[in-house]
Amino acid sequence: MNTLVVRLGRVGMRLPASMWRRVVRAGARRAGKRLESLSSDHRRVRDFTVTEIIGTGRAVAPERIAEGTGIPADRIPGLLEDLERAKVFLFRSDGSSVNWAYPVTAEETPHRIRLETGERCFASSALDAIALPLVHAGLTDPDVCVVVGSACACCERPIELILDGELGFRVLTEEADPVISVPLVDVTRIAQPSIIKEFSRRSLFFWSTEHVGHHRERISGLYPGIEQATAVAEISHSELFELPR
Repeated sequence: MNTLVVRLGRVGMRLPASMWRRVVRAGARRAGKRLESLSSDHRRVRDFTVTEIIGTGRAVAPERIAEGTGIPADRIPGLLEDLERAKVFLFRSDGSSVNWAYPVTAEETPHRIRLETGERCFASSALDAIALPLVHAGLTDPDVCVVVGSACACCERPIELILDGELGFRVLTEEADPVISVPLVDVTRIAQPSIIKEFSRRSLFFWSTEHVGHHRERISGLYPGIEQATAVAEISHSELFELPR
């Protein structure tokens, strides 16, 4: 059944596909409007930091960004400040090197990413882990294949799945019927300097819908199965990366 569980605190209800798609698409469009103010150089910096963290698993220094994009080094700090101000593109914990570039991070999270070519990094959230192959395919490699490893936020059992650049997937963990949480956050209104705390740290994997019910965190959001989660990821990340749908 193509529905999602909407959970408000401990109360859950199911939404039909037509309704949850409208909810996700509206939020994605609001976030995607941040693109309107970005120049081609902003996009080059954003795209480079994403692919560099995917490729190296490390934070990206301003000097490396200048070298990799060909943009003069004295312009990089201003471009980074602009991108960071939007709260959805990147974040610098130390105020210098980019350690979080949506949807990946150089910081350790529960969501491990392994490309078939050997690169390893972390996804910012469960939803970002699902969407990462789509973003990587759009920016770098259309034939990408990604193994995502995480754990149930309720029972801590490991969960592993494999996805391709079109978000085709296969759950590798026997008996798991994974569900992820997608917080209903309006990123245009958050007070924090980025969406890391408000979204990323609350978007989690669960072993099954039953485990969502056992989870005690009071998180308002959507709880889709992996098939529906790929649709959520496609809608939301396509807006932020201008990817075809």
